[in-house]
Amino acid sequence: MKQRNDKEKIKQLIDSACEYFQMGINDMKGHHRQRDKVENRFMVWKHLYDMGTFTKTFIGQQFGGRDHTSIIHGIITMENLIYTDSQMAARYNNFCNWQELETFNLDYA
Repeated sequence: MKQRNDKEKIKQLIDSACEYFQMGINDMKGHHRQRDKVENRFMVWKHLYDMGTFTKTFIGQQFGGRDHTSIIHGIITMENLIYTDSQMAARYNNFCNWQELETFNLDYA
């Protein structure tokens, strides 16, 4: 039962991230290497992992069957960008704040 709930929850979170970034689901989950798409994808991965609900393996499965090491790479890359680039840190914080509001709305709708 928990895994089904996790799949539903992560799908809702990914859908809301697509809405926030104005990206299609295929761009979010795909293997596109355009910088803006990759950065947005890495932000989502980091946020999902930092929530403490989803494992790197589970996140990877939901993003086109990626290996957990791809998720680790994305999270570390995003952490380094946040640390070294104040604009990226602001973008990430804005996304997380928006996502928290969306999560609240999903939980209590």
